[in-house]
Amino acid sequence: MNGRLKTMCAESLSKVQELYFFNCADGKLRSLKEICTKNHPAHQFKNPPTGTGDCSAPKLLDYAFKNHLAPLSMAECRFSPESKTFPQEVELIPPCDERCGIILPEMLGIEILYRDEDIIVVNKQSGLLSVPGRGPEKQDCIVNRVKALFPDCIEQPSVHRLDMETSGLLILAFTKEAHRNLCRQFEEGKVQKKYIALLDGVLAKKGIAQHGETELYFRLDVENRPHQIWDAQNGKKAVTEWQILNVERYHAPDGSTKNVTRVEFIPHTGRTHQLRLASADEHGFGVPIIGDTLYGHCDEGERLMLHAKFISFTHPTTGKTMTFTCEPPF
Repeated sequence: MNGRLKTMCAESLSKVQELYFFNCADGKLRSLKEICTKNHPAHQFKNPPTGTGDCSAPKLLDYAFKNHLAPLSMAECRFSPESKTFPQEVELIPPCDERCGIILPEMLGIEILYRDEDIIVVNKQSGLLSVPGRGPEKQDCIVNRVKALFPDCIEQPSVHRLDMETSGLLILAFTKEAHRNLCRQFEEGKVQKKYIALLDGVLAKKGIAQHGETELYFRLDVENRPHQIWDAQNGKKAVTEWQILNVERYHAPDGSTKNVTRVEFIPHTGRTHQLRLASADEHGFGVPIIGDTLYGHCDEGERLMLHAKFISFTHPTTGKTMTFTCEPPF
């Protein structure tokens, strides 16, 4: 296919995809182009894969939300017409990442990575609260979106939180028994977590080792909530293990570039803003995470470069070890 023909095909596909709109769980109507450019910047200047939006899952959800219906369950499966055991034996398959993986998180309001009768694991987007805050303008959050999709969920399903600006893995419980079990695991330090962050500078220039552990003490600054401040006497201990992964070039929203450090954090305690303070405070690295509105600097169009990448815990009902990994979008 020559260059001219490729261009014409791409232009034709783009015009067709401009006709695609989807009703979403929050009642809003969004175009395919809007969804792609918002959540998948790689598609901003090119068309999403051919057939995006043509699968049954987004079409069924679009119909449900358009007609104010609440989907109770949906599954995709593969079976042979010759099979004599259908529907007893079918192969359940997840939505494809290449096409439905672009649309479904936006339609549902959350990206669901795992769900059963007891728990749900989601990939929280940056800029969304984990739990509702005070006031009507702070009611949109992961908890309320989960409760809207799963009406039988308990009133308070949250077992841990991520800062609004932090993205990544978040666990919620559907039942009181599961909630109680998971909360106990967090309280006893039995849940393993790993985060990825981009720090605004080169740590090696400050003489910081490749790997280590910090023990810092912070408390709430009551005159400047929600900031935390260093307090060696009254502060709560925050223990953080770190590993420097790489020094790389960062492209800022204004078009400038600079060297930054990619770090893996393993928190051994669960203090408020623990990783942000381990990075920015002078008792830690003294180098803030990029996009930190509280302890650093955030340019227009920038986000906090902190992502909950890994989590491991014991399933509250089966007792099996559950492990999830979700790579950062940066």
